[in-house]
Amino acid sequence: MLSDQAVARRERTKEKRTRREQRIQHKRSEFIGKHDDGVADDTQPGVQAAIQESVQQHQQQSSTKGGEHKK
Repeated sequence: MLSDQAVARRERTKEKRTRREQRIQHKRSEFIGKHDDGVADDTQPGVQAAIQESVQQHQQQSSTKGGEHKK
């Protein structure tokens, strides 16, 4: 009787694990699909320009700071 319960529990656990893995895989494929379609890059052009500008400023600041430390 106990061995039957143990076997049933192992089978349920195995089924739960496979369902969980499938669910995670499905979510990942949906997430990757959204990025491939360009849906994730729906920010406004003004926001994109501001982000690019701040990145460039940061790069310029870090390159000038690097030169000062070398002296």
